Amino acid sequence: MYDRITATLRLRMGDDIPVLDTICAATVNRQAETRRIAKSVEAMVVVGGRSSGNTRRLAQVAEQAGIPCFHVESVAELPLNRLQGLKAVGVTAGASTPNTSIQSVVDRLRSL
Repeated sequence: MYDRITATLRLRMGDDIPVLDTICAATVNRQAETRRIAKSVEAMVVVGGRSSGNTRRLAQVAEQAGIPCFHVESVAELPLNRLQGLKAVGVTAGASTPNTSIQSVVDRLRSL
């Protein structure tokens, strides 16, 4: 979508239109932290909306580590049968994910 908008703007306004293709520092930091955590766990849970590009990217980063990754929007979606018995499960979340949702997931994982 971003690329389509950029291309349309350039067609209408010329190539001189400034386009800043960046992501914020918080997003970069979350992705780096997800990579770091994924190296030391058996699976990763990413908490956040499926429509969030930021959260989907975190799930991709975790999957690239070669471990199972579960993208859930709420604690009710946790695949407990696949997580039970694992010694270490990492948790990360999109920037807009409410802390209460994250904490619910963490609490449920701890109870396993």
